[in-house]
Amino acid sequence: MRPPKQRKPKASKPQTPLWEYIEKLEKQDGGGNNRCLSVDSDTLEKLLKIQADANTKATRVDMQSIPLPNVENNGLVKRNGDGGLGELFNMPARDKLDHLIARAFFGCAIANNVLRSPVFREAIQFSCDNNLVGYIPPTADRLRTILMQQEREHIESLLVSTKNGWRRTGVSIISDGWIDKE
Repeated sequence: MRPPKQRKPKASKPQTPLWEYIEKLEKQDGGGNNRCLSVDSDTLEKLLKIQADANTKATRVDMQSIPLPNVENNGLVKRNGDGGLGELFNMPARDKLDHLIARAFFGCAIANNVLRSPVFREAIQFSCDNNLVGYIPPTADRLRTILMQQEREHIESLLVSTKNGWRRTGVSIISDGWIDKE
């Protein structure tokens, strides 16, 4: 196997900086992949740092730098003497919130049917009804640890009476639209 060539890295996209170090090798006889055995620990550490820096930059992409669509009057026609109902209901702020929610759904590939969920609607309604100035949503770590554990404990406490009924009835059938009459 020939030693790797010392060459200048090619320009690559900021999200994929390691592609500039890739050299396509010819296929070996007998199949399989060629492996570069000349990468020492210092080079590997350097490459991992480059990738980590790129990942950090990618996570810092500011979605607010992409402007929201400019939708005038939210499709409403203003009539003479309507008293400014759009202003009364703060339509520009409502329209902006709709667009921000849409961008979050599209950007995170959240299924649209979440909008029909009463739990999601309750969360949005609560946030709109309460003046939560400076509120920051929970981090992914808090969501997957503390909040999930608290929700699980709460659901388990709600299921205690159903589980106790198993001794008496032997089974509980729980399904959408059905009620376990205990």
